[in-house]
Amino acid sequence: MTYLTAAVVFVGLLCLLNLVLVLGVVKRLRQHSELLAGSGHQAPATMPEPGGAIGDFLAHTTGGAAVDRARLAGGTIVGFFSPGCAPCERKLPGFIRFAAADARPVLAVVVASAEEAGPTAEALSATATVVVEGLDGPVARAFGVDAFPTFCLVGDDHTIAAIGLDYRDLPAVVTA
Repeated sequence: MTYLTAAVVFVGLLCLLNLVLVLGVVKRLRQHSELLAGSGHQAPATMPEPGGAIGDFLAHTTGGAAVDRARLAGGTIVGFFSPGCAPCERKLPGFIRFAAADARPVLAVVVASAEEAGPTAEALSATATVVVEGLDGPVARAFGVDAFPTFCLVGDDHTIAAIGLDYRDLPAVVTA
């Protein structure tokens, strides 16, 4: 009987140790998931270089107007967003304030289906011209963007004058 009691106590302690270890692993997995979700990168993204040419494209705004490379004025700020992207959602309110306070034209590209893009496109529409396109859509492809959010400044010669993963990376308006 003593051996049976000792065996039951041993198995109970072994199960308790296993439970503690599993809880520790679950806690670490949650931490890693949060870190990965907040990184803003689905994979190592390649960013176009400043000075790179913007490719030809044709897209339509949520209002139905055509937008193409030739219609982008120098100094246009272009923001690329993807609904469900945690960094995009964090930077969206700041970008809207930035766009409202800036005199330059703003083009916002929401990369999603029309249903998914609805709330993001609506929030941006007060301060920007909004284009909704699918993954690898014409505007994102023309700019060479594959990470979200990405913010660009169009140069006078239809090149990328500045680019970054934060709208604060763009140069401020210089007033004379």
